[in-house]
Amino acid sequence: MTMLHAAQSFSRGRYRFSYWITAFTFLVLQAFMTAPSPLYGLYARRDGFSSLTITLIYAAYAAGVVVSLIFAGHLSDHHGRRPFLLIALGLDIVSAAVFIVWPDLAGLYVARVLCGLAVGVTSSTATAYLSELYLAHRPPESIHRAQLLISTVTLGGLGIGALAVGLLAQYVAHPLTVPYLILLAAFVVSAIGIAFAAETRPRLDPVPRYRPQRASAPPHARTEFFSALVGICLAFAVFGVFIGLAGTFLVVVLHHASLALAGAAIFLLFAVGVAVTTVVSAWKPRGVLIVGIGFTLAGLAALVVSAWLDQPSLTLFLVGGALIGAGGSAMFKGSLSVVIGVSPPGRLAESLAGFFLSGYVGISVPVIAVGIALQHANTRDVLLWFAIIIAVGFLAATPFLLRYEPPVSTPSDASSDAPIAESSPTPATPADTPPAPIASVPRVTPAEISELRATNRVLAAELADLRVGYRTVAGRGRLQRAGITDPTRFVVEARLEGGSRGRAALLCTPHGEVATPAYIPAAPDAAVSGLLPGAMGGIGTPAVFADAARLCLQPGVEVIENAGGIGAFMNYPGVTITATGTESPETAELLGDVDAEPGPESWVRLQHRLAPDIAVAPPPPHPVEARDTARWVHRSLAEHDWLAAQGRHPVSLWASVPDWPSGPSGRRAARALREVHEEDVAAGGLGFGGFMIAAPDIVRTKGTQPGGMAHATHPAQCVLEELGDARPIHLSDLEDPREVFGLVESGVDSFGGAAAARVAATGIVYTVDGPLTVTDPRYHDDFTPLAPESASGVSRYTRAYVHHLFTARRRLAVALCTAHNDEFLVALLARIRESIVTGDYLDVKRRFLDGFDSGTP
Repeated sequence: MTMLHAAQSFSRGRYRFSYWITAFTFLVLQAFMTAPSPLYGLYARRDGFSSLTITLIYAAYAAGVVVSLIFAGHLSDHHGRRPFLLIALGLDIVSAAVFIVWPDLAGLYVARVLCGLAVGVTSSTATAYLSELYLAHRPPESIHRAQLLISTVTLGGLGIGALAVGLLAQYVAHPLTVPYLILLAAFVVSAIGIAFAAETRPRLDPVPRYRPQRASAPPHARTEFFSALVGICLAFAVFGVFIGLAGTFLVVVLHHASLALAGAAIFLLFAVGVAVTTVVSAWKPRGVLIVGIGFTLAGLAALVVSAWLDQPSLTLFLVGGALIGAGGSAMFKGSLSVVIGVSPPGRLAESLAGFFLSGYVGISVPVIAVGIALQHANTRDVLLWFAIIIAVGFLAATPFLLRYEPPVSTPSDASSDAPIAESSPTPATPADTPPAPIASVPRVTPAEISELRATNRVLAAELADLRVGYRTVAGRGRLQRAGITDPTRFVVEARLEGGSRGRAALLCTPHGEVATPAYIPAAPDAAVSGLLPGAMGGIGTPAVFADAARLCLQPGVEVIENAGGIGAFMNYPGVTITATGTESPETAELLGDVDAEPGPESWVRLQHRLAPDIAVAPPPPHPVEARDTARWVHRSLAEHDWLAAQGRHPVSLWASVPDWPSGPSGRRAARALREVHEEDVAAGGLGFGGFMIAAPDIVRTKGTQPGGMAHATHPAQCVLEELGDARPIHLSDLEDPREVFGLVESGVDSFGGAAAARVAATGIVYTVDGPLTVTDPRYHDDFTPLAPESASGVSRYTRAYVHHLFTARRRLAVALCTAHNDEFLVALLARIRESIVTGDYLDVKRRFLDGFDSGTP
């Protein structure tokens, strides 16, 4: 337990370190964006730059942002967060070096373009990275703090960069070098920290086909969407003009040449923006937009008045900057809320791409226009006409922006997992109205269809990730508040000696205990062949294994759910276990999966409705790599935590080990599965209650000598070692009773499968003297019981009677043989467990293998 706590603490500590080093990195990157602004006056005095040249330098930065945003801003979803954050840091390191060693005009252009490229990569990558890291190390009910930190770092970094560089330029020697050296050192520190940070977005394999980020408008709300784009464009235009020309305005109009003052003015703008964003964070979009428009127009008016007074007012100029910061930040939040609200989930990324593209167009094109205008008119006139144009634009967009109302969600909507179908009434047409001509449909090529399908798969994966993230956070928070834990416990009572992993243990569940090693008979249709549910205790089995997929088809999930769960439905008081079992197009259709491959969430939801004691999560549908296994099982755990938090039925979720390849790949995949379990537990989730090996071929044992230990062959051994011994391990398909010993010694705790029924269908029954083929004619008058050593009712039927039933082709023959084989395996595992506790395991093993191999009696 101490080692587990230490591992959990280490995991949380790494995520906490990663979170804060990423926040620091984002702050430094944002600070570098505005760092050159207070220095433009020095560059202009040194090299004779005009205001237009300074404006074009700033526009080069904005162009780099737009290009990077379109072509690379979304790639961290496919390749991971850390690599692209390191790329952004590398670009800014080169940019800072260019500022230092190449301070000419051409160098300024190159440095600002590199900075813009870094910003385009950083904007989405760092925001997503911070959100994901926060969810990994902090309670979910405090997620608002992460959102607040992101807003503070985004806007605060912009203000701190301008203020710090302005102070350095004012009071230290070499003002065009020292600020960049300090930032360069900060970039290096950040790069080292990010290199050791935890990754939250594994690289996709295969990587989706590359395409630039697309921008599109939702067809049902184009007016509101484009009004929001106009709003953010105008707000960013005011931001851009103030940032780009604050130093020039202070010198030319207000006659203040202090570089520290220029930096402080920009810092004030963003500091007030952070404060306002915090205040309006819980407001509705309409109220936020009203505040944003009002403050922005008031700030523009204050700037114009400060310039047109007979004695230009510095105080009024700073007040105007503060009002612009408040209004622009509110406009950003309100417009973003509108865009998210009107965008369908499948096209949200494209809508946001259009939103940010509009903002960066606003931050560049108007600034260039103002710079050109200053070459032909005085500053007062240009500022006045700029304010008039911005005010007209706001007034034109306001009616459309304010008419947006966020959708009202009901409790049933929030809890429903099914999509809501949108429909519209079809207008009736007169009977004599001729049909409209059928428009020609353009031919779609197979390549276009394939690309569309690939795009749909990528979008579906992105939406699934968003849903998993939300349910992970919400589920863990509810579990912690309610004090809900896994309903099962696994207690080891004795272990085999000689370095073996074999053990005798108790698996405690709400409906009883399972003493392991144990054999658990299969009840695929909620019935064990040949036995009434109430009679299963007579053969010594404390649990049964049902097929969730078959129960989904017949009698249906609703029937079992209304009965009170699978145990109540079959009137069985013991432990019930369900697994996905046989998947088919019919079950896929019932689960709503059009590709006939039900996802893990659907199967987990189905099994929770069946209310077993233990539900086994589905394995990945195909052999996969470790990172894909981690994503798949994480989705299962997220859904399980979410459903368990509702407190309806105590269900323990077990992981299903897929059919992994041998060698290091299998070990990595098993390790990934265990690490997902440990991370979920460390973050407040339930984790997996145990593991089921779904592919028996990976655990076949070597030939063993009766007197010695046997272990599972490679890769089974490495898989079992990676899974650890803190949770029980179940083998889903036992083929031969002789394999039990080697598997128990390798760490398998329970067994099941259809082999007992499969051999029974051919007339074969297990005995201590080996398999017996009861259909053999020599048994037609043999009145010996099937198993003389057994005292149960099933095994007391004579061989002649069962032979007669097979000859008469009665179904009862197979049912009796199946029940006998199940009883035989249950008794065998019970003897093995007892021998582990008493210490005579090797003697029991030797006697059984000698007798079973001796042949048919």
